[in-house]
Amino acid sequence: MRKLLCWANAYTQIENSEIQIIEIQASGFRQRNADALNRAKKRISRKRIVVFMAKKYQCTLCGYIYDPEIGDPDTGIAPNTPFEELPDGWTCPQCGALKRDFEELK
Repeated sequence: MRKLLCWANAYTQIENSEIQIIEIQASGFRQRNADALNRAKKRISRKRIVVFMAKKYQCTLCGYIYDPEIGDPDTGIAPNTPFEELPDGWTCPQCGALKRDFEELK
């Protein structure tokens, strides 16, 4: 019985020391990850990324909506072409309205 108690105490001490080692390793792991995350945040904050939302325009005559992300492939207008950069002779693909007949959607 006495040997069993001593063995149990020794086992408990070993078990506690393993837990302590695991906790130390885990805290070091968390610290390393936190440091890496902070370095990444600093790198990202140095670069300013500006995203402009393309404005959509609607034909006041027929309701056609010009979406810059799509462009107008039928007339050779490439995707991501802003409305302002459309040629002056561009017309509505549905009704033939002039560029000045379009209004910005809000």
